[in-house]
Amino acid sequence: MTCSACSARVQRAVEKVDGVERADVNLLTNSMTVEGTATDAAVCRAVKKAGYGARPYSDAVEETDKGGLSKKLRLILSFVFLVPLFFLAMGPMMGIPMDGLTNIHWLYVTIQFVLTVPIIVLNFYYFTNGYKSLFKGAPNMNTLIAVGSSVAFLYSVFSYAMVVYHTAVGSSHEVLHEYAHRLYFESAGMILTLISLGKYLEAISKGRTTSAIEKLLRLAPDEATVWRDGQECVVRSDEVLLGETVIVRTGERIPLDGRIVEGRGAIDASAVTGESLPQAAEVGDEVVGGTLLVGGYIEFVVTAVGEDTALRKIARFVEEAASSKAPVSRLADKISGIFVPTVMGIAAIAFVVWMIVTRDLAFSLNIAVSVLVISCPCALGLATPVAIMVGTGKGAEKGILVKNAESLETLHKIDVVVFDKTGTVTEGNPSVVSVVSEDVDRTMTIAYSMEKLSAHPLSAAICAEAERMGLAEKPSEDFAEVAGRGLTGKVDGKVVLVGNDRLLLESGVDLPYRGKGTTVYVAAGGEYLGAIELADRPKDSAKRAVERLREMGVKTVLLTGDNESAAKEVCDQVGIEEYRAGVFPEQKAQYVDGYKRSGGSVAMVGDGINDAPALTVADVGIAIGAGTDVAIESADVVLVKSDPTDVAEAITLGRQTMRIIRQNLFWAFGYNVLGIPIAAGVLYPAIGLLLNPMIAAACMSLSSVTVVTNALRLRKMRSKREKAKKRAAKSERKRAEKK
Repeated sequence: MTCSACSARVQRAVEKVDGVERADVNLLTNSMTVEGTATDAAVCRAVKKAGYGARPYSDAVEETDKGGLSKKLRLILSFVFLVPLFFLAMGPMMGIPMDGLTNIHWLYVTIQFVLTVPIIVLNFYYFTNGYKSLFKGAPNMNTLIAVGSSVAFLYSVFSYAMVVYHTAVGSSHEVLHEYAHRLYFESAGMILTLISLGKYLEAISKGRTTSAIEKLLRLAPDEATVWRDGQECVVRSDEVLLGETVIVRTGERIPLDGRIVEGRGAIDASAVTGESLPQAAEVGDEVVGGTLLVGGYIEFVVTAVGEDTALRKIARFVEEAASSKAPVSRLADKISGIFVPTVMGIAAIAFVVWMIVTRDLAFSLNIAVSVLVISCPCALGLATPVAIMVGTGKGAEKGILVKNAESLETLHKIDVVVFDKTGTVTEGNPSVVSVVSEDVDRTMTIAYSMEKLSAHPLSAAICAEAERMGLAEKPSEDFAEVAGRGLTGKVDGKVVLVGNDRLLLESGVDLPYRGKGTTVYVAAGGEYLGAIELADRPKDSAKRAVERLREMGVKTVLLTGDNESAAKEVCDQVGIEEYRAGVFPEQKAQYVDGYKRSGGSVAMVGDGINDAPALTVADVGIAIGAGTDVAIESADVVLVKSDPTDVAEAITLGRQTMRIIRQNLFWAFGYNVLGIPIAAGVLYPAIGLLLNPMIAAACMSLSSVTVVTNALRLRKMRSKREKAKKRAAKSERKRAEKK
């Protein structure tokens, strides 16, 4: 595929296949994702029938550098022949004395013909592909180039033949001179060479857009040191098996994911997660392949290999997002489907009109060729995918994984962010701060006996406090969890209740004391025993995250199953504007849907299983990376660092990407809206402005390179937080220099 007309043609062909529900074709990566029940063979047949080639992703073979070198070599050879051709054809107009040669008309035109033929042969791909697409009724960018170059070349061959004929019959110098200067060999050669130069520069720029994925995959070392048969062995990383023990020393990169079983150290994960500071790691901690052990010695058991490693999953997220299609690109796709036939029609009309007006065949052909060449829709097809590729790549470098292009586009218009509390805004590690009871030991013992059987985060905190107090659990019976309320069961033959105020009040137990914040109440045999107050400290970055969102004009909301006082306390601490307390898991999705119906674009941020429905309902679901697999799978965006401030970073990334996409589309549309009329000679009667086909070819190539280069600016764009960090680092350096 060479332009958006190609990708639109392929997409239409595949969507007609039985069993295909949806197809997204990406011009940038020359890839296609298909949803539905259609077989690979059926899809490939449809693509080939449309005039292109296709094969399943699993069978794809990566291109080698050899192909790139051949493109470069063809380009160099094209310029070797073009430079003398250009000076020979344009020399007299530039004041270069060539009378001795130009007066020998047959030799003058023969040399131009001989220099042009190799350029045609070197770039014959444009002709084979262009005319093949034309005959199949699906003209594309190559068709415009092929037709334009063919017209210029064939007309020049006709003039060349007339020079040879009139030389043979002894015609006058004036006749020979007229035909000798009706040549467009240099235009044909220049068109093909400049288009090839533009494509070569475009390919280089495209390569830079995929550098984020390549850099990620290069992080994992090729070799690993493992224990085998009681000895250290150095093997290829892809040969390490699950369950094997890997050794990593200071300064070495961790080759695979695993769990530390020996040693301790500091790990720099900045290249993978974007986390700037090294983190301490010891026995029991998880390690991620591609991270760097900056100090210490560790041995870890491998828990993931191949495509299951975190590094490969991150790369796959980026690849899938880059190959998906944003809704904004659909307009460009629709236009591309009719663009090339329309341009060919405009070129034909322009030719006929100017023939009627001027009766000059050479002049009219010049107009038609210029229209064909300047109108190639490359920029239109690249406007969106290059920005999506760079945007998702930049996000991955910062620890923000965007799963698809649609989510990246939607992020820019988010005006409401709904946060889960535990593990998202707070640390997720609550601890007991006080026990209000006339019999603290009895209250804690009963709570311990029940909470020991639960996996809730509050249960772990209560059990840890009971163990610190040296209490022993008692046998319990009829244990049951009441969703959103707490635990019920029997201890010492009495029915016990351990949970929130609703659990006790609904069971007819009076509450003489109401705790502040998160409180677990305990009752036995219908008698109130006491209250256990816990606190879950907000994350250090939570307040900064909310402030940043407020500056961006985004409303913040907290949804929690916790009680009113706990929710209010957290909101007061971090500055969240609105909260809903006592929300059951199934209600979170209803609240999110309510904000959507009120006219807002809503992002839901969560980390738990109970957040999955809300993450799915939201316009954009954002999962904290340290959360559960269910939450991550349900989300559209994953924050690898589990840092709330990255919510603002993700929205900023979406806004920056959309700004670039709009600029690219404006340039691509504007270029054609202005370029086609000028090439058609609309301004020629008024101001004498006319485009030469060579200039038209240069403009077309420049438009594609401009779009890609503009998208690459995303890599250097910084958010306010990044700019502040840079200023702080600069100030710190200056202070250090003064000392």
